[in-house]
Amino acid sequence: LMSIESLDQYLREEYGIPAFRLNFWQQVKTICTEVCLGMKENIAEHCQLGMFEVFGLDVIVDADQRVYLLEANRDPSWVCDTPVKKAIIPDMVREMLELVLWAHSSEGKGKEAMLSSPMRGFEVLMDEAFDFQAVDVD
Repeated sequence: LMSIESLDQYLREEYGIPAFRLNFWQQVKTICTEVCLGMKENIAEHCQLGMFEVFGLDVIVDADQRVYLLEANRDPSWVCDTPVKKAIIPDMVREMLELVLWAHSSEGKGKEAMLSSPMRGFEVLMDEAFDFQAVDVD
């Protein structure tokens, strides 16, 4: 396994492919957005404010740098069994929990999306475009 940064450096040095990671992440964001839009109706019908679920998306890249969705996992692996996963998973879990806690804090109350995240790994993919009608269950 290689981190995206290591792969980016390898492709630049060995094949002269510049900034692979930028094109990669833009395609991944598009895939994530489509997955979220695909869940929109079900979420609006069955979920309440405060609920969340973690899912993982597996992608693959072809020789022409096109990214494809392989599968979505409702229960992604949290095992830190490689150096790359050891470098990614603890920060990802911390950032995810910070995002959830922010959403339920006075700072995040009533906001649909965090537009200027203090977290370095999360980026808003859905905000007004998602148009989720939350139900207050107080």
